[in-house]
Amino acid sequence: MNNKFTKKEKLCSKVKIKKLLEKGTALWQYPFNLLYNEARLDTPAQMLIIVPKRNIKKATQRNRIKRLVREVYRLNKDFFYQFCIDKNKQFELSLLYVAKKELSFIEIEKSIIPLLQKIISNEHNKNSTSNDINIDN
Repeated sequence: MNNKFTKKEKLCSKVKIKKLLEKGTALWQYPFNLLYNEARLDTPAQMLIIVPKRNIKKATQRNRIKRLVREVYRLNKDFFYQFCIDKNKQFELSLLYVAKKELSFIEIEKSIIPLLQKIISNEHNKNSTSNDINIDN
């Protein structure tokens, strides 16, 4: 798969961001709060990275954290994209960094990968329960 993080994969639309923040499904894995929503997109997923000024005061630190998060996502998105392609689904993602200090690449990676896996398992569970309902009817 393509290991780039392109402009099309960045969530930029204010309307889409507002809808995601209002109606998205929340998952938690320290140091991230992830919101996701199923959507119609050109790519398997679009992602928004939020590092609040309230938690990380210096802009250079906020930018470094965003760079690390982008890099972790870029390197580990293949299994998530494969799921999206196989199931013909697209997602909008929002990663909110809630830690008060800058964490290492490895710590960030240890939290982002399980979050992506949780999305996949939630979607499998959602599909299996809807299939169970259809079978009973």
